[in-house]
Amino acid sequence: MVNTAAADFLKSENKDYYEGFYAKSLRDQGKTFEDHIKRIYLNLGLMSASSQTDYEVTVTCDNTTPFCLKTYFAHMNDGKKTMNLCDIWFDNSKVAATADAITDCQSSTPTFKSLRDFRLTKCKSGSNHCHQWLELTSFLIAHVIAHEWTHTSYGMGGSTGSCK
Repeated sequence: MVNTAAADFLKSENKDYYEGFYAKSLRDQGKTFEDHIKRIYLNLGLMSASSQTDYEVTVTCDNTTPFCLKTYFAHMNDGKKTMNLCDIWFDNSKVAATADAITDCQSSTPTFKSLRDFRLTKCKSGSNHCHQWLELTSFLIAHVIAHEWTHTSYGMGGSTGSCK
């Protein structure tokens, strides 16, 4: 997911998502901001590589943490390099695999062939459907993991990140 985002986030067919997700004040920084976002996506991709050893994450399942008690799906501790999964993470009605979300799109009326098809059909300039796209993708397992990794120095290109 993050590697695709690094390659595709500025393509014309993704313009509505890019403009809906990032504030105009940030986008107005031009290439500097675009390069920064691409580096973050690439770092997140490196974190997902099993061969990457610069930033190894330990996964825990402790539902008694303050974040879990507030019904978070997961939370990250950069200092301890630990991502904690809360019980709600395992509730299939709350988070979904990308393949499951695509299946849901395909069974909708009208039938969508993919998440991209849903976004291209529904997320038009000036449309409230962009919010639906962001809402749908924010509950995908891959998105939650990538989001948590943005809470790390490595993911954001800090002193241990490879793509500075």
